[in-house]
Amino acid sequence: MVSHLFFYQLVLIALVWLCVMLHWAWLSDPAAACPPLELPPLRPKRKREPTPFAGLHQAALRRL
Repeated sequence: MVSHLFFYQLVLIALVWLCVMLHWAWLSDPAAACPPLELPPLRPKRKREPTPFAGLHQAALRRL
């Protein structure tokens, strides 16, 4: 009869081999490689000059 220790070592070797083979196959697949990341477009900078609020009329601006 086969000892349990031999069986467990055999299973461990098989699992390590499976992990190594999956890792090798995953790295060699060119479709699995990620496409290069594109940076999002830069947002325009805000104006430094504050805009008057909607209730302010041009006549009131001339008095200032």
